[in-house]
Amino acid sequence: MARSNGLELHVEETLQRLGIEQRASTASARGLFDRWQRTEDAFRRADALTLVSDFDRRYAERMKYQPAERVLTVENPLMEDWLGQPFAGERPLTIGFCGSWLPNKGAEILLAALAVVLRDWPQWCARLVGLERRTDLPAMPDELERKIEYVPCV
Repeated sequence: MARSNGLELHVEETLQRLGIEQRASTASARGLFDRWQRTEDAFRRADALTLVSDFDRRYAERMKYQPAERVLTVENPLMEDWLGQPFAGERPLTIGFCGSWLPNKGAEILLAALAVVLRDWPQWCARLVGLERRTDLPAMPDELERKIEYVPCV
């Protein structure tokens, strides 16, 4: 059984279709391509494939990773006791993100969007979990950088 929590090549294809340029270096882009060729082969050689969304399932079927009857969407469920919690509206206005700075994850897009939000809504701040401030990413103006908390390790 093969499992993916998000098909990076699908993301890359979608960004290209929307005209959003990925700025990975040629070397890292080539490494990503080589890795995904092996991953795609693994998806095709498995007995079945599970994905987290129908959006990715349709892509996997189009790419012929598996026949449709051997591809299953298993959404990431939220437990009922979590969903039933009362709303707590008096929390600080914080945008949260948990992830990594990998080029295929869209770090530059995240930072560009975050800069706009933090500039336009000054009462908001951001907490980026699993990330360290990286010098190879576009710099934020100091007044915005002060509103971002980086939590390098979960």
